Amino acid sequence: KIIWLLLCLVALSKTRKIVTKDEVKPELSSLEQESTVKGLDTLQIITRLGYPGEEMTVTTEDGYILKIFRVPGKKGETIHEAKAAKKPPVVLQHGFLCSSDTWVDNGETSVPMILADKGYDVWITNARGSRYGRRHVNMTISNPEFWNFSFEQMGLFDQKAYLDYISYHTGFSKLTYIGHSRGTAQMLVALTMEPDYYQKRLSGFILFAPIANLKHSQSPMINVSINSNAIPILNFFNIYDVFPYYEFGANFLAFIAEKLPAISDLAMNLIADRSLELDNNAMVPNLASNFPSGDSTKDFNHLLQLYTYGEFAKWRASEDSPVELYNLTNIPSEIPIVMLVGDVDQLSDPIDDRWLKGQLEEREKNVIFYKEYKQVGHLTFLLPANSSLEFLEDTYEFLEMFSQISLDNAGETSYGGQALSASFALVLLLLVFFQLSTQSFTSSRIE
Repeated sequence: KIIWLLLCLVALSKTRKIVTKDEVKPELSSLEQESTVKGLDTLQIITRLGYPGEEMTVTTEDGYILKIFRVPGKKGETIHEAKAAKKPPVVLQHGFLCSSDTWVDNGETSVPMILADKGYDVWITNARGSRYGRRHVNMTISNPEFWNFSFEQMGLFDQKAYLDYISYHTGFSKLTYIGHSRGTAQMLVALTMEPDYYQKRLSGFILFAPIANLKHSQSPMINVSINSNAIPILNFFNIYDVFPYYEFGANFLAFIAEKLPAISDLAMNLIADRSLELDNNAMVPNLASNFPSGDSTKDFNHLLQLYTYGEFAKWRASEDSPVELYNLTNIPSEIPIVMLVGDVDQLSDPIDDRWLKGQLEEREKNVIFYKEYKQVGHLTFLLPANSSLEFLEDTYEFLEMFSQISLDNAGETSYGGQALSASFALVLLLLVFFQLSTQSFTSSRIE
C-alpha cells in the first residue's frame, strides 16, 4: 500500500504534460481504442481516442494541488491547431468518489469527446481527495488535517483556483460549468457564499443529476451507510479518507464488470440507478477500472447529512451543532441555470430535484430550464448509450446559448486587467525615471 502511494505521488509530481495526436497509435480502430482505455489515466484515455490533450496542475488558496485536463480540439486535431482557434470553454466537474477519468470512460461517446467535436474547449477538473487531488504544498495524505474538508471547501477553493486558471489561459472571463452529482452541490455552495465572484465568472450552470437535498434518496448505498453507522465507525478508527484509488482493486472491479456483467449491473442498481436501459453497458469495465477515486470521510458524512436532515445545510460536527442552511436565494439571478434530471435516478431523486428547483425560483427565475428524462439514471450522464440522447441534445442547445455569452465577454478577464495595470505602472515608472534623469542632466548643465 505504501509503495503504491509513493508511486502515485511520484506520478502526480509532474506539473504539465502535453501529448499530441502523433503519439496515439493510428492502427487502432475506434472500437479497439475504446476497449483498451481500461486502467489508463485521463490524459492517456484522451489521446488514445485520438484527441489532443493537456495535463496541468493548479494550487488552491489553501494549498491543495489539483490536476486538471484539457481537450481543446476535435478528434484528429493537433494541440497547436486546436488552440489556434478561439473556442468557448466548458468546465466539467465530477461527483462523489469519481474523478476526471469517469468523464472519459465512455470512449468517443463520452461527454468531453462529444463537446470537443462540436467545437468547445473542454476542461475536466478534479476535486481535492480524488486520485488527482492528493497533494498539498505542506501536508501529506497521512496528516489528518489534509482530509478536513467537504464539498463546501471544494466550492470555495478548488473551483476558484481552476476557473481563474482557465480564464487566464483562454482569455474568456465567463465560462460554462457542467457539474455532475456532488459537482453540482459544490457549485451551489459557491454561488450562495461568493455570488459576486461567480456572477462575473459564469455564463451558465448546467446541472446533471443535481444534489442539494437527499431526503428522498432511494439509493441502497445511502441507506446502508446510515443504518450501519458507517461514519461513527470510521471516526472511531480514525479513518479520514474513504475508498481511495488502488490499481489492483480497480483492475479487479473491471475484471468483474467484464466477465460477470450481471454483478456489475446489480452494483450500479444498488448505488444509483433503477434502470440501465440508456447506459452504455459495454463501457462499464472502463468506469470500474478507475473507480472509486477516493474522498474524505468528512465529505462522505456531509453528503449523508443531506439525507438525514433533508436540508441543503453546512456540515455539522454533531447532532448538537446548530443547523446552518446555505441560502440559495443568494445565487445571482443573472446566472442562468439548467437542471437535467433522470427519472430512474435512485441517488438524486426527482422529488428532491423539484424541491431544489423551487428553492432556486423562490426569489428570481434562475432556472431557465428543468426536465426529467425517461429511463435516465444517475450514471447515464457519464455513460450515455449514444450522443443523441435527449438530455444531450438539450445540453447542446443551452451550451450554444451560454457560449455566446462567453464569446461576448472574451478578453475581459480580471487577469487581463491586472496585466494592463502592470503595463501602465511600468510605463509610468519609466516616464518618472526619464523625467528625473532629464532634470538631473539640466541641473548639471546649469551648474
